[in-house]
Amino acid sequence: VHFAQQFYVLPTVVDPGVRFVRRCENGQENLVPDFYATGAWELVLGEAAALVVLLGGHAFCTRTHYFFDCACIHQTDRVLKAAGVAHIPDFIRKSGELCVLWDGEYLTRLWCVYELAVAHAPSARTPVRFVPLGMSVMLVQLHVFCFATQSVKMGLFLCRTVNPRLPFWTRHLLAGRTVMFYVCVLTDACCFALVARASAELARMLRSMEEELNRFEVGKTEIFDEDDRRMLYESIQEMY
Repeated sequence: VHFAQQFYVLPTVVDPGVRFVRRCENGQENLVPDFYATGAWELVLGEAAALVVLLGGHAFCTRTHYFFDCACIHQTDRVLKAAGVAHIPDFIRKSGELCVLWDGEYLTRLWCVYELAVAHAPSARTPVRFVPLGMSVMLVQLHVFCFATQSVKMGLFLCRTVNPRLPFWTRHLLAGRTVMFYVCVLTDACCFALVARASAELARMLRSMEEELNRFEVGKTEIFDEDDRRMLYESIQEMY
């Protein structure tokens, strides 16, 4: 999109203060901006592509199927629920991998522990992939923050280039090169701080994971329905 914009396939907003160069086209020399044309196409089309993937990306993964226990197992009929729970080991063993959406409270939930126990049962081990939820949240926050800051910078730029009716001091106060430079530095610093915080949280979580596994006890886990605890205990004892 950026290269198409530079070759004037897409309309652009040009900063009048940029350096111009001579370009010879069809025997005629024209003054054109030296690769500094700026437009909203990258911003708008990039955001549109991100929203398409976010809201409709699952439609492109038609060959991938997931077993989600609370949606695939009956939650009100006790007989059907017991039958579904009894076949959880079969579902997991036939799966390509177990995707764990990891957070600090994962090992405190008995249902989560039970599925991990099934995946690591001696009879049939299933690969486990850990997806830290903190990093996923950080990616969403970073996306929203970058889109907002880029929109603000684009608005400041348009104040100087598109609206010449504004007073000179107003246009250059809002979108002068010095102001734009410090705005870019500030937004980049905020992005760096956001990524650094999420990375530090991920490192802390990875360090604590081994400690949590070492002091883990099934009897101290939590479960919504206490009637299910005995059933899961018996299933874990049979596997191990």
